[in-house]
Amino acid sequence: MKQNILSYLELEKIFKIKKTVNINKNMKFDFVRTLKYIDIPKRSSILYFPIYLNRYDDLGGWYLINSDTRKKIKEYSAEHPDYTYVLDEETYNNLNNDKIKVIIVEDIMESLDKLFNYIINNRTFETILVTGSVGKTTTVGLIKDVIGDNVLRIYSKRITPIILKTNIINYLTVDIKYLVLEAGLFFKHHVKYFSDTLKPLIGICLNILPEHIGIDGINSVEDITKYKLEIFRYSKYALINFEDNELSKLKFADNKMFYNDYQRESNVEKIYDISKLNSNINLYIKTYVSKLEFSSAYYVGKILNIPEKIILERLNNSVPVENRVNKNILLGREIIFDGEVSGVARFSLFTNHFYDKAVLIIRYLTLDGEEYEDYSKFSQYFNRFDKVYLFNDLKNLNDLKSDNVEIVSNHDFIKNIDKDTQIFYHYGSFYRKYDEFNIDNLDRLDIWKSYY
Repeated sequence: MKQNILSYLELEKIFKIKKTVNINKNMKFDFVRTLKYIDIPKRSSILYFPIYLNRYDDLGGWYLINSDTRKKIKEYSAEHPDYTYVLDEETYNNLNNDKIKVIIVEDIMESLDKLFNYIINNRTFETILVTGSVGKTTTVGLIKDVIGDNVLRIYSKRITPIILKTNIINYLTVDIKYLVLEAGLFFKHHVKYFSDTLKPLIGICLNILPEHIGIDGINSVEDITKYKLEIFRYSKYALINFEDNELSKLKFADNKMFYNDYQRESNVEKIYDISKLNSNINLYIKTYVSKLEFSSAYYVGKILNIPEKIILERLNNSVPVENRVNKNILLGREIIFDGEVSGVARFSLFTNHFYDKAVLIIRYLTLDGEEYEDYSKFSQYFNRFDKVYLFNDLKNLNDLKSDNVEIVSNHDFIKNIDKDTQIFYHYGSFYRKYDEFNIDNLDRLDIWKSYY
């Protein structure tokens, strides 16, 4: 992936530099780092901004924790003496190290913001922004596949403003024509932030489900809908699932959008119903959410004037990204594997399928996630399957009651499932591409820890 090159002379013009230590004016930087876990290309010249975020007043907070990496700058700079550090004067004075390269500024976060705005304002690109309760990551991946070249996809388990800024600064190069990413609603103002900051050409809303109720003043499905509708403030094109109960109430007229008694300004000129799937698209997995994901990517291709033949070729060769849902082989049988957390909303759509015959296996249920996890609600979806197999070591086994449930202790029963029956397998944790897919790993309750 191409990276931006930033010279020291450029930085002087972007934000105010108070003084420098061990810096020469010919220096150039090809990677800006703000978070320790972001992968760095080899042999990069690093410009490091320690960040400080408050969960109560900063959009950039990661999950629900405060963060201040200035406090560890002494040990961090010892580990990475080759980096160049952007520090405020107090942080530098507490460092007691005059050997490393330092750029001293009035405010670190303000300088980072100025650098971010500089990149945004000096690039020509269009943004495609995806929101919804379930399916955002896969939709973004499919859109990238449809567009092909000159597109930047930003991915993280949760994209917060600090992750957005770091990726934009590093990877929004002059050749990028399209930026595609998801806008998750964890804090109620996150979607608004992405919309206000990026002003998307295309806004997509997949579905509205009761996730995150009770967080940050989100008290109802109606609240979720209102906060997600911010995606259409600036969008010229709106891609909407009008089969969704809440989104079906959405209307556009006179540069406004209307939802129940709520109204907001909007620039939407053309609307596409993503619940309508082109019959020439072959779904990788025949589920309702997959239909929405593939349909969204198809309409994006049409809006961008990509030839129909190319759109269909690219979609029909696409598979979901990040191992959220994929096909695997287990004991000689193809299974549809769900290696994500056990949120009720996600589970409800994972199990909404179009197969004539199907069974469901639940190996684990996430016990420490943050999504809506009332497992007694799972049983209402069991009637979508001919049989549901539950492992006997499930912690919430007593919550999962249905006439078609069978309790099992190992995977041997898979050998006896009819060959014409589709197998769905819900793992209920963070089973990622970093772990080999096999029975031994599926039986490890701690597998998700290897991701962190």
